[in-house]
Amino acid sequence: MSQYTVKAQNLSLPLVALTTTVAFPGEIINLEVSENSFDSCEALREAFEGSKYALAIPIVSEEGEEPRLFEVGTVIKIKQLINAGEKTLRCIAEGMSRATLTSYRRTGKFNTAEVICKTIAMPDGPGIKNQAYTRRLTDAATKIAKLLPPPAESILPTFKSIKNPALLADVIASNLFIKFEDKLEVLGVFEPYRRIETVLAIAEDELDVLLLESELHKKTRERINRGQREYYLREGRMMPENGLELLEKQDAVFLGAVGYPGVPDHISLWDLLLVIRKHFDQYINLRPVKLLRGAPCPLANVAREEIDMLFVRENSEGEYAGSGAWLYKDQPNEVVIQNGVFSRHGCERVIRYAFELAREQKKTLTSISKGNALNYSMVFWDQIFAEV
Repeated sequence: MSQYTVKAQNLSLPLVALTTTVAFPGEIINLEVSENSFDSCEALREAFEGSKYALAIPIVSEEGEEPRLFEVGTVIKIKQLINAGEKTLRCIAEGMSRATLTSYRRTGKFNTAEVICKTIAMPDGPGIKNQAYTRRLTDAATKIAKLLPPPAESILPTFKSIKNPALLADVIASNLFIKFEDKLEVLGVFEPYRRIETVLAIAEDELDVLLLESELHKKTRERINRGQREYYLREGRMMPENGLELLEKQDAVFLGAVGYPGVPDHISLWDLLLVIRKHFDQYINLRPVKLLRGAPCPLANVAREEIDMLFVRENSEGEYAGSGAWLYKDQPNEVVIQNGVFSRHGCERVIRYAFELAREQKKTLTSISKGNALNYSMVFWDQIFAEV
């Protein structure tokens, strides 16, 4: 039977309810907290101005039921608190220990949680059992990270540096598990070895799903790529002669990845993508950037919710106008000229679109240009941006 050191105490702490985040002990946590029915912003302010300690506890929303607080949360120590806009606070905190919520009550402008804070320490030393669990956890995390988007692998050195398997289980659940429900399941387990087994079981299921997804994606890509290449080699073109007419009959165009070895890149772009863009006057290229749940952030001390940007790019002019020339081809004095075309109409409409988008979402707008080097086109762009 495993021997543990158990410490438990009753605490009264400001209650910070989390809507999309699960805070775990043993980690530096980046939280973005918006005002909610539990008055979490007021609780954060109270904690920061007082003892620095608070209870961070997830809100559980089940279909057909009122949102409720999860039964287990994490005692956090607040390191820094920043105003991040109207009714939103950003907080850097350290996860201290798990705590069971027994009740909560209204205290002035915020809620106070009554909790039983319990710390269960594993046996000291690198015993064989601990080493075996640490190795199993690290192996499972490595396999999952390699199937997730590239930034996931950047956290592997952190996993390998942790020798306490119970802490490692929490770090894996926090950084690699995608499902909110899986994270809650791990948070709710106090006993270290049972928590490790829980993480290993979830990791095994997650790995099976990721492997199947990877295989399906691979087969789909191969089938699509083979079809693209065979069509181009057979027909000598990227789409049928009546391709645009076929698209005009639809409500929207869903365009997947284009290109394949054996089909020159400029052919797949100029004979398909840009033909569609110009015909339908698709002058806006809108690229949202968010950090997916479960994907590690390559930036230090940044919460997942903070990665939320929109990139607006002009989609039909500039270098996409196709203006230029290829002179003296295959001769020693060969010359190529590629012109960037900037019209007042084209610049104004994309800039106005970006400003309206920023206004709707109550965000700032930043113009990115290279006016110091491109002394005609980009200076012109900067001028119109200032006018708008």
